Amino acid sequence: MRTVPRAIEHWPPEVAKFGMKSLLQCSILEVQGSGFVHSSFNLDVVISQDLVGSMEALYDLLSSVLDVFWSLLNVVVNLVRVVLPWLPLFAWIAFWSFAVNWGKVFPVLRRGGLIGVLLLMFVAVLVWGSIAPPVDGRHVMFGLTVSNYAGKFIYVTMLTCIALLCGSAQLSGAFGRLGEFPEEPEEDSHGHGSHGHGDHGHDNHGHEGHDAHSHVAHAH
Repeated sequence: MRTVPRAIEHWPPEVAKFGMKSLLQCSILEVQGSGFVHSSFNLDVVISQDLVGSMEALYDLLSSVLDVFWSLLNVVVNLVRVVLPWLPLFAWIAFWSFAVNWGKVFPVLRRGGLIGVLLLMFVAVLVWGSIAPPVDGRHVMFGLTVSNYAGKFIYVTMLTCIALLCGSAQLSGAFGRLGEFPEEPEEDSHGHGSHGHGDHGHDNHGHEGHDAHSHVAHAH
C-alpha cells in the first residue's frame, strides 16, 4: 500500500487534503491497471460502431426514397405512353357527352337529320381513306383483313355509334348535373299582341271617322 510521502506532512491542510485525494485516485487507477484502459477502448469501439450503423441506415433510407421516386416517375411515364394514343377517343367521348345538348339534337334527327349524318359519314370515309391510307393498304381488325375504305367505314361507324351512345347516356341522366344545360328563355309574344291591338284600335278609329263623314254628308 502506498505510504504518505513525508513532504505532505509539511503542507497546509487544504493542499494536503487535495494531494491525498490525487494519490487515492492514482492508487485506484494502478489497482485497475490495464482493465480500465481496455474498458475505455471497448466503449469507444461501441460508439464508433453505432455511428457507422446510423450512417448506413440513413444511406439506406435515402436510397429507398430515391428508388420510390424513380419508380413513381416510371409509372407516370408508362401511363402517359399508354393513354396518349387513346386521347383523341377520350376527347371524342367527352365532347359528345358534355358539350352537345342531345335534348335538341334527337328531335332534329327524327325529323330527317339522320340522312345528313349518313351523308357526313360517307364523306368522312372518302376523305379519311384518301388522306391516310394504311401502310400496306389493308386494315387488320380482330384477326380480319379488310381494305382501306372498308376499314375507314368501320371506324367511322364505330365513332358515330359512340356519339349516339353518349347522347343516350346524357338523356338518361347518367351524367347528373354535368349533362344538364340551362334552358333558353322563351320568345316574348307580348310585343306582337300589343301591335295587333294597336292595329285594331287604328281600324276602329278609321271606321268611326268614316261613319261620321257619312252622317255629315247625309245631313247635307
